[in-house]
Amino acid sequence: MSKNLKEFMLRQTTGQVDLEFDDDSTQSYNMKDVVTATSDPVTGAVGFLPAYLSGLNYLASSTYVPSGITSNDTDAQNIAALFQRYPVVRLVPGATYYGNIVIPDGKFLISDGQAKAKIFGLTNSSPVISRSGCTGISGLDIQSATFGGDDIAPNSIGVSFTNSQNTSFTRDCYIHNVSNCLYSNGSYVYSNIFENIQFGRFREAAIYFNCVGATGNVYNNLYSQDWSAYPTSKMTLTGPVFQFLGSHDEGVMNQINVEHVVANGAFLFNGCNNFKLNSVHIEGFEASGNYGALINIVNSNVSIDSMKAVYSKIDAANAANYSLAKFTVS
Repeated sequence: MSKNLKEFMLRQTTGQVDLEFDDDSTQSYNMKDVVTATSDPVTGAVGFLPAYLSGLNYLASSTYVPSGITSNDTDAQNIAALFQRYPVVRLVPGATYYGNIVIPDGKFLISDGQAKAKIFGLTNSSPVISRSGCTGISGLDIQSATFGGDDIAPNSIGVSFTNSQNTSFTRDCYIHNVSNCLYSNGSYVYSNIFENIQFGRFREAAIYFNCVGATGNVYNNLYSQDWSAYPTSKMTLTGPVFQFLGSHDEGVMNQINVEHVVANGAFLFNGCNNFKLNSVHIEGFEASGNYGALINIVNSNVSIDSMKAVYSKIDAANAANYSLAKFTVS
C-alpha cells in the first residue's frame, strides 16, 4: 500500500531530508543518495519522483571560500544531475553554490526570498547561468567569482538567454560582478517576465538584448546601481544601462530605477515597436559623453509615460545637444 507525502524538512547541517507521510510515519534520506539514486528513494520505482515530491530536491551547500576557489564544479554537477530527475531544483536560502549552471528547457532553479541563495560562476568564459527554452529562476544572488571589472561579452555574463520561450521568468534576483547582467545576442526572447531584480557592478549593461525576435516581454520593478562603493568607487559603462536592439515588440517596462552610474545613456531602443516605458526614476546619473539623450530611441515606436531625473550630471561641454529623450529615424 502506497503512502502519500505529508511534508518534508531539510536538515542542512547533515545534508539529510526528513519525510513525513500521511500515516504519521517518518523516514530520513541522505541528499547524496537522492541525487545519485537510479531509482526513487521512497517508492523504489525507476525514473522521476512523483510531482508531489518535487520539493524534495534541495541541495546542501559547500562552505563559502572567499579566495582560492578553482575548478571545484561539484555544485553545478549536482544541479545538472537533479535536473535529470526533477523539473524544479530548490536551493537552500542563505547557502552558497559554485559553478556555471545550465538550465535546460522545462527546468526551474529557485530559492525562497529575495536573492537568498548565492551562485558564484567559476569561469568567465561561460555565463554564470545559461538558459534556453521555457525556464525560470527566482531568489538567487548571481555573480562571477572571476570578474575583474573590465570583462566584456561574451565573458563574465550573468544570465544568458538562447531562444527563451513563453512564460519564462526571472524574479527576486540580485545580479552583479558581471559584464552584462541579463544578456541575449542573435536569439529570441518571447513573453518573458522580469521583476523585482537588482543589478550592480556591471561593465556593459544591466540588460543587453540584441534579439531577432522579442515580443510581449514584461519588466517590473528593476533597480540598477553600478557604483560598487558609492560615492567613491565608480565604473564607466561601455554603453547605455538598458539596451534593446533588433526586434522588440509590445514590451512594457514598469517602475525602472537607474541610479549612480557613469554611462553614455540610460536607455537605448533600436528596432522596437509599440514598446511602453512607464515610471522611470534616474538618480545620480553621470553622462560619460555626448550620447544625445538619457533615453535614445532609434527607428522605434516607444511611448514614455513618466520619467524624472534628479541629482544627475551632464558635462557642460556636452550639454548643448543633450536631452532627456531623443527620437532618431534613419
